[in-house]
Amino acid sequence: MSHQHTPEPFGYFKAEPLGWTDCAETDEGAWPLYDQQAIDDLTKQRDELAAALEKFIDSHEECTDFDGFTAQIVSMDDYHEAQEVLDSVKGGA
Repeated sequence: MSHQHTPEPFGYFKAEPLGWTDCAETDEGAWPLYDQQAIDDLTKQRDELAAALEKFIDSHEECTDFDGFTAQIVSMDDYHEAQEVLDSVKGGA
């Protein structure tokens, strides 16, 4: 029989489109956090994603193409930078 102590969670978080959000234990999709380093890592990840997305959105231009539809023109450098940030979150996938 094991008598390992399971620590109480430090807090709870849930996945959002641009990272992780603090939430209550009772919120749908809540996951427990067990140390401050995990919170710091998730906060850094969220901030990097938000910065890359903001730069990507701010760098685009809208134009109307030949058939009257609105198109988005984005710098390939900004596109690749945003993709690298996303890949780092996915583990290089």
